[in-house]
Order: sequence, then C-alpha cells, then structure tokens
Amino acid sequence: MSKKVQQKPKPECKLVIAGPGAGKTHNMVEKVLACIEALHPTRFCAVITYTNAATEEIKSRLSKKVKIPSNVFIGTIHSFLNRFVVIPYVSLIDKNIEIDKVFLQISSEDIVRDKMKITGKDAAIVRKRLYESLNKKGLITFDQTISLALEVIKNQKTGTLVCKRLQFLFVDEFQDISNKHFEIIESIRKQSQTEIYCVGDPEQYISGFQYDMKYESIPILKIPKSIYNIENNINNHRCSLPIITFINNFNGRIYNNVPFQQNKVVNKNIAAHCVYFIKDHDLTPMIEKFTTLIEDKEYKKSDVYIIAKKNPTIESFKKILTTHKQVFESNTTTQVETMLNIITTVTKKSQIKIQAETNISKVEFRKFVLKCLKNHKADNNLKIADLKKYIVEQMKVDISEQEISKQHDIFGDLKKISTNKKLENSECFTLSNIHNVKGLESKVVLCIAKTKKELELWLETDVNEREKTILRKNKNDKLVKDDELDDYPRIGYVAFSRAKELLCIACQEEIDEELKNRIEKLNIQIIPI
Repeated sequence: MSKKVQQKPKPECKLVIAGPGAGKTHNMVEKVLACIEALHPTRFCAVITYTNAATEEIKSRLSKKVKIPSNVFIGTIHSFLNRFVVIPYVSLIDKNIEIDKVFLQISSEDIVRDKMKITGKDAAIVRKRLYESLNKKGLITFDQTISLALEVIKNQKTGTLVCKRLQFLFVDEFQDISNKHFEIIESIRKQSQTEIYCVGDPEQYISGFQYDMKYESIPILKIPKSIYNIENNINNHRCSLPIITFINNFNGRIYNNVPFQQNKVVNKNIAAHCVYFIKDHDLTPMIEKFTTLIEDKEYKKSDVYIIAKKNPTIESFKKILTTHKQVFESNTTTQVETMLNIITTVTKKSQIKIQAETNISKVEFRKFVLKCLKNHKADNNLKIADLKKYIVEQMKVDISEQEISKQHDIFGDLKKISTNKKLENSECFTLSNIHNVKGLESKVVLCIAKTKKELELWLETDVNEREKTILRKNKNDKLVKDDELDDYPRIGYVAFSRAKELLCIACQEEIDEELKNRIEKLNIQIIPI
C-alpha cells in the first residue's frame, strides 16, 4: 500500500492595514528578525522600501538588534528588481541585452519628451529605438527596469529561478505600489515559493499624479481576501487622543466586516482641544495667531511643521517668517546652513544633485545635515576625511578623490558660531510640502490649504465621496482624471496625521458659513472665536 505524499503548505501571504503612527517600521523589523532565524543559508529575505531614507532607517534599526546576514536584502523596489531579476536573468530571455549591465538614473520619457521634444506616436518609435540602442550596450533606463523585470518573472523558466531564491519578501508602503509592481508581486506569490508580508494604508495613497491611477483601482484595495490574510493594526502610538478622534473621521473603510478606526495606545494628559482652525486667510495675521497659540501652550518653534500642498505657499510663508525674523535667522539655522555648505564643498555637488543621486527629499537631506552637525559638535577635532567617510557610508554619495586644501578653513565658519544652544532648542519653524513629510511627525503641525475647494476636499468624511475619482474636462471636452485634485482628500489625511499633540488648519481663502459649520461639526475650535 503506497504512502500518501504529504503536501507542503503554501507560504503565507499577509497584508497588514496600518494607519499613521501604528509602528509600521518597528513591527516590520520585528518580523524580519523572526524570519532571519528561519532563513535558509542558500535563500534570501528581501525587504522592499520606496525611498533610500526608509531603507537606511530599517537597516539602522535592524543592525542594532542583530548583525544583518549577507542573504538579507533591504532596498528600494528598483534596486531589488535590478539585483534579483534584471541583472541575473534578463539576458537569458532577451539576447539583445548585454550581459554586463549599467542602470541609468533617467527615464526614457526624460530623454524623448524633455530632451528631444518628441510626443505621440513619434515618441513611441523613438523610445523603442532608444531602448534597443542602449540595451545592446548594456544600458538600462530607470523606467525599463520594471517592464524587463515583469518579462523575467512571467517567463516560466526564469520566474521559477527568481522565486526559488526568495524565501521571504516584505513590502513597505504597499498602498504606493503601481499595477505593474503588483503584477510582479502576484507572479512571485503564484510560484508558492515565497512568504510575503505587506504593510500599508490606503488612506495615505497620494501618488495618483505619478502613476495616473484612479484611487479605486490601486492594488491595496483589490487584494483578494481569499488569498491574502488581511490584518488590521488599529494602534496609534503617535497622536494625542483628540487628534486620533479627529482623523478617524476620515477612516471608516471596511476590513474583515469592521470599519477601520484607530485607538490611542497610551493617552497623554493634553487639553481637550488639540485641533484648531485659524480663521484669518491672510498669511501675516494667520502666522501671528498661530504663533500666539503655540506660545500660550509653551511649544517651541522647533516643535512645529508648517506644511502645504504647494511649494509656492511654503515660499510665501518663508518670506513672511524671514521678514519677522521667526525663521532662518536663528543661531542654529546659521550652523545648519554652514554645515550644508561644507557638505556641498566636500562632495563638490549641489544640494539638488545630492538629493537626485540619493532619491531623498529636501526634508530628509536637512535631517542628514543635522546629523553631520551633531557629529561635529560631539567631536571638535572632526576631520574632512571623517566627514567624507560618513557621507559615503550614510548617503551613498560618490566623492571626488581630489584633495581639498586648507582643511581648517572648511570648518572655520562653524567655529565662529556660538555652540551653547543645543540643536533641539532651535527657535525656527520647519517648512515643507506635504509629500516630503510623509512618514515624519512633529509635536505641532500647521496645515495650510491654498483654496476653499482644497480645504473642502481635505475635510470630506464620506468614504464613498473620498473614493470618487475627481474629473475635469480636457481640451477635447472629454472628462479625464484631475491629477491636480484627485489625491486631495488623502493629502489632507496625511497632513493631519503628522501632528503628535497639536494640529492647526488654515486656508488662504475666506471660508463661507457652510464650510464653517462643517468645521465646527468636526469638533475643530475656530480662532479667533
């Protein structure tokens, strides 16, 4: 009598819905630690992130707990696809692509549309020829990585080879993946070789302008519950209870037959009203009312993020604050700007070029500058060689080997500035657009809507209305997705949820009585009363 062959259970596929302040990074690091113990020495654990800053954060937290094994990969989705899919396997299915490959940090769109000024059908023809010409030399553009990876994964032979190497796959910020990214992940899942763990929050999807996807079509909303184990993480470690109560107005999506709502993990003793609307729509009185409010509540300016959707709004605020000597004039700010100049001198690259090479935002770059300044304060004998090493290790920026003369002059400006005041006591605001502060937090946040329409979209509480794609008429009088406004309800949610203790909202247009009533129904206190 023949023995029954016991079937090996399929690897688990889990999606965790986790709102702001849920400890997504902490939980992911703990999960990766558990997987390392079960990781086979010939297979890999891959952790996919969406920015270099997120990559470094996970590496830093993980390295404090364990020496990261060589078969644990942590990196952006492009670096993952390049290393595990495109480099080793694409030449097996496309003989026209050179085996030795170099990846270009530029898209074909940049070359064809922006450099050659070609659009339409001509652009498609030129792009195809461009790909062929570059690929024969082993050159692959940024956008080609995804399409080539998809070809490899879908090929039965090479797809199997990829998945046999992957024992665990983690995907951070799952709400931001495109349909092509999801197709790749689904192809890996169907091979039944890899345990998959994804984490994200649909309400924090604000990348519609990038992928031109309708919100209701994003992959995180289409995950089949019969295949993925969907789990809710309803904890919020960040925000005060009044702020959580406020942002819960914009949740309510149904998961596992339960509306998603967050709970406060540890309640802080904070006054009942932590959410305010500043009625003044002119910037000068607006900032005066806001400054008075935070001073009354004994917050420092360094506790504050002032954020808006559009950079021109931020620039307008910067001019007013500079005029009133409330920003960019403090002792510490001078030190930060000096260190920034030192870094650009040492690297021989502009701030914009460093940001482009490392794929980080202005805020993330400024945080790195602060770290360099703290290191300098901790070691007054810091040498240029030490700074170079730190920049290379932390930012992965290539630095010219050319010697810099007069080393003492490089740090001379810093020595002229008093260092008595600690960085954390800095008396200046942090200004940023909302996209750049995603994932960050501050004790106090002021969110400024440019228009009344923008504010109305921010404050929309109906789940069905928040899901609707916002349309506009194009030049041919056809209705198309409005990339300008489509993500605004979720942009408001991301902005509000950055605040830990105090949230203020303002608008550069005067609000009417109807909108005023909506604000009051959300238990937002209007000032002046």
